[in-house]
Amino acid sequence: MNARLKVICILFSIAYLFAIGQYFLEHVTVDINAGHNNAEEQSESEVDAGDDKSGVQASAELNVTYDFGIKPVKGIGPLSTTLVNRKTGNPVDLEISEVSAKSEILKSASGRVMFVRNLGLFFHILIVVIIIYIPALSFRTVRSINRNVIFDVKNIRRIRRIGYALLVGFVSMMMSECLSSIAIREIFEFENFEIPFSFPEANTMFLLFGLVVLLFAEILKISVKMKEEQDLTV
Repeated sequence: MNARLKVICILFSIAYLFAIGQYFLEHVTVDINAGHNNAEEQSESEVDAGDDKSGVQASAELNVTYDFGIKPVKGIGPLSTTLVNRKTGNPVDLEISEVSAKSEILKSASGRVMFVRNLGLFFHILIVVIIIYIPALSFRTVRSINRNVIFDVKNIRRIRRIGYALLVGFVSMMMSECLSSIAIREIFEFENFEIPFSFPEANTMFLLFGLVVLLFAEILKISVKMKEEQDLTV
């Protein structure tokens, strides 16, 4: 039993590290190098901002890259392009649903964008805390099981806390994505196209696993009560 438990723990650790690595690569890594490459780009942007008829000026943060989804409004065709498939030699029409664009932040929106970013940073920190908290509880639970202490109230509490942590992680990720969409909407606005709120499929896995873990904790709680009643009967 101990050998099988160790193998499962190793596989869990590998899968957990892979999932967390994917999350950080997709959501936490931010390109902040653009816009600070040379003074020539900054001077050109200042000239363009000064010549703007509306009188709106850009902030000092220039040419930062943003990744976001895009979709046409009702009645408008999708954003598309055509590429040649080298396998067949025939052109293929592609519908573009996600884009990567560079833009400066207007001074009129910079305050709101910074507030939303700071709030999003709070949820990122909360996610990091949960990422550390879940393995710590899992290790203590596995160590207890390895000592043949299975039907124990402390294990139930730890498993229940893991479930709650997964649900909090789900909410934090959703809030982080929502705030990111709000910030991007403050920076970009396109004619005939809108920027939808993103809903990554990976976040739903945290919700699913959280509910499954809570269900398992309740089943284990019932089992502990049945064992206690059986011991009293004997």
